Amino acid sequence: MKRVTTLADFDSLWDSPKESFDDLWDEEKKKSWLDAMWSGAKIGFMDTARGVQQIAGINEEELAEEQRELNSLMEDEEIGWAAKTGYFGGLIADPVGWMLPVSRLKHGKKALDLILPGAIGGATAGALGYVDEEGGLGRGEMALAGTALGAAAGPVAKGIQKAYKPVGDMAWTALKTPEIGGGLVGAGVGYNMEDDATTPEKMQNALIGALTGATAGFTGRGIDKASGGALARALIPDKDLVNEWVAGRSRMMGGKRVIQEDFDTLLKEVGQLDEKERKVLYGMLTNKNYTKLFPAISDSMKELSAKSRETVNKYAKELVDLGVIRNDTFEDGMETYLHRTYDAPDAVAKSDIPNNINNIGDATLLRGNVVTLTGAERKAFLDGTFKPDEMPGWERVGDISEIRYKGSREYNAPEKLKVRRDWTPDERVQMKEVTDAHKAILRTGSMLANDVSRFRFFKEMSELSTDKVDDAVVHFGKKPQGLLTEKVPDNIQFGDLRGGYVSKATMRDLKQIREINDNLMSAYKESKWGKRYRKLNSYWKGSKTIANPAVHFNNLMSNVVHYDNGNGTARNFFAGLRDIKKKNEIYREAEERGVFGGFFSSEISGEARLADLFSSSSGKMKTNLDLVDSALNYSDKVARKAKNLTWDKAAKLYNYEDQIFRMGLYRTEKERLIRSGISEKQAMDMAARMAREWFVDYSRSSPVLDFLREGPLPFVSYMYGVIPKLAETAAKRPIKFAKWGLLMGALNETGEILSDADSEKQQRRLQDAPMYGIPGMPKTKIKLPDAISPDTKDDWYFDIERMLPGGNLFEGSEGSGLGRIPGLPQSLQPSFGAAGAVMNTAMGVDPFRQRPIDDRSDYLTRQFVPNLPVPIQGFPSFSSDKINRALSGEYSPTKDVFTPGAALASTLGAKLTPVSDTKLRKRLGYRYDRLERELKSERRTVRNNFNSGVYGAKSSQKAKDMRKGEMDRIAGELRELSKKRRRALK
Repeated sequence: MKRVTTLADFDSLWDSPKESFDDLWDEEKKKSWLDAMWSGAKIGFMDTARGVQQIAGINEEELAEEQRELNSLMEDEEIGWAAKTGYFGGLIADPVGWMLPVSRLKHGKKALDLILPGAIGGATAGALGYVDEEGGLGRGEMALAGTALGAAAGPVAKGIQKAYKPVGDMAWTALKTPEIGGGLVGAGVGYNMEDDATTPEKMQNALIGALTGATAGFTGRGIDKASGGALARALIPDKDLVNEWVAGRSRMMGGKRVIQEDFDTLLKEVGQLDEKERKVLYGMLTNKNYTKLFPAISDSMKELSAKSRETVNKYAKELVDLGVIRNDTFEDGMETYLHRTYDAPDAVAKSDIPNNINNIGDATLLRGNVVTLTGAERKAFLDGTFKPDEMPGWERVGDISEIRYKGSREYNAPEKLKVRRDWTPDERVQMKEVTDAHKAILRTGSMLANDVSRFRFFKEMSELSTDKVDDAVVHFGKKPQGLLTEKVPDNIQFGDLRGGYVSKATMRDLKQIREINDNLMSAYKESKWGKRYRKLNSYWKGSKTIANPAVHFNNLMSNVVHYDNGNGTARNFFAGLRDIKKKNEIYREAEERGVFGGFFSSEISGEARLADLFSSSSGKMKTNLDLVDSALNYSDKVARKAKNLTWDKAAKLYNYEDQIFRMGLYRTEKERLIRSGISEKQAMDMAARMAREWFVDYSRSSPVLDFLREGPLPFVSYMYGVIPKLAETAAKRPIKFAKWGLLMGALNETGEILSDADSEKQQRRLQDAPMYGIPGMPKTKIKLPDAISPDTKDDWYFDIERMLPGGNLFEGSEGSGLGRIPGLPQSLQPSFGAAGAVMNTAMGVDPFRQRPIDDRSDYLTRQFVPNLPVPIQGFPSFSSDKINRALSGEYSPTKDVFTPGAALASTLGAKLTPVSDTKLRKRLGYRYDRLERELKSERRTVRNNFNSGVYGAKSSQKAKDMRKGEMDRIAGELRELSKKRRRALK
């Protein structure tokens, strides 16, 4: 249906008679200095490619016209400087210069090492470059000039690299200040707030955002100072922790991984046994007389039992040496100890075991029926005249690591005595003891890995005397001094740190390591429903990430860019792949230092399985929720089996996508540090921390970060980790952004040259964001040449936004529609994870699409089903919808039309986007119509408020002024909207 032009389309002409359509169009035709710089940079970057086309006689007219446009830009009095800057910068970044021997400049030491490759590269680039036939040097002259300039540029490039280092360091230091950092973030948010704004409007928004951000930073600095640094510690992970502590903690995590791998090797063998065999193995490991009772046990089972016992005892003995397990306890249980679990733990009696017991030493002491005695019973037990029941074996429990808190303060337990006896065989049957050796070894190994690595760390930190610490803030001392104001509880669970003094930051980290429940967030995590919700939320997060093929593709591709940002080398990347495959010495070295810890799966591992959302009922059904628990037993078992086939493998693959780059970066950084004169041991620790944190260490935390990822922003950990690294790259190595920007810009330019589409008009209507949301960078949708585009009547683009580290950091949230907070970037729009999915369904609002939900049950299902490209009608995923539409072969007048191949590629991560001018105009028209309706609705509200006395008596001047102010504001916004509509649709 033909659209009828309305008076609203011409509002701005009536309200501003001096302005005409021609004036508006001239405003668009006039390039800004950013446009001129980018145009020059693209042409310079493609110089060799243009020269080769010219030599071959391809696109001669288009190239000549492009050159005339460049000359015109460079001669412009206002923006000529920008065009020249961009052009010569592009010439420097021409890929031929990077691929030729000039790349040796990186390691050149002697003058000849720098001059010769520069001369070769310069000569080649000069000979192949584009020749301006309307003036300038010929091809031979350009080759000679290139030789001379290239030879001179070699030493100069090396000198520039060295000269920029202090500048980059200074820029990075400045960026870390609250005012400057906040200002730049605010500028980015402001610039990207309105997709359809003109460049001057975007720059104005950026200025407002910068002032707002800088003000917020300045205010934050004042609050932090007044609070004694509490604000910074709440916001910044590892704030005020000394390097030695952080490095030691990484080694602790690496040590835990090594121990777990020992048990994983064992568990693979145990996993090959059937259920009956695993039960036999459990009996052999927990009853030293088992082989006498059942002599017909195979030699292979005996060998596996001996190997299992040897592995458990190896680490249990280390805990004896560390003072965690008493030697007599170890001697008594060394032949039979495995951690027990029960399906009905309270079937006989509820054992009085403190909730905050979390080490294997306590688990051995508190095994069985534990009772707390006070008063006369306590005295009678000590006198030998009382025991809690008639069963034999009651004994006094030794010292355990129970810590009691009121609020956040520790207090001593009253005069109480814990006594215990082991459960009898009959009682263990009643309690439904889990007799699966695989589960028992898994749990025992997990506890041993946690404890051994923790207590090793505590011992190492206690032995590091303060005179060896170079930092201004020391981490531990036997007496209070300076910042060491917090006393570590004199308790075994703190190992060799017990009774000493640490700083507030160290104490907070120490409590997190020990998982001590002394704040609201910890209490929530340990509560019954907190644990259950976290499992559901973790599953929801996993369904959006590790179970989504497109996320794997984008994670891998963004890691390539981020690896380059960190100065990782290709040589070390491939060497790292070999290290991981062979698990050689340097791999072990990196592993022991925690390089491979803190992956994303650590946020969801052990919690993200639907199978574990509900535990089996104990038989005491007191509430309807308990009944639900029991009813889900069957689906629980099915989910466990499905989980082993898919979920774990997807998580391991996601980890591997980060692991290979961490390994390469560890090698690169270690080599660089050793070349700079740092000792090998120190270089290894520093390189390990850099590699781990560069690719986001999800185990790092702060109170604010913990709150955000548990609540409104489930995926905030990634942005929290990657944004500082991108800022560091921008400050210290801006050439990285320029290089990737020019490369993507050149690919887009090639696509535009080799297609018939009016790309400039399409890009304007697409309202695509620049890379990283940074002004001057190329757009994230790259035009595909017609020759390699899918065979449809639409034009095709390749969307790279999700392939960049951080995506679009400042991506604006379009409008203020349903479910959106106006002014907040997309990455900060709260979703509340699984709770948000349920809440949105209940309210009937889809915040992503900013519209009411049509089918609530379908919407809720899609929130928890992975977005898999399953070609089955009715499968509840958006990827499935896309595949099925493509397979139907039908044309849609409103939705994007994909070929089956393009649909599959998009759902797997290579996001191909069809663009139709007609559909773009329709969508933009719908969008501006909606915004116009919203403004007109506001106008009606203002009139009603005036007439109903909301602003006061209608006759009062105050009411009239308020009405006029609101009406003028709305009229102004309608005029601006009309301008934007014309600009977008012309």
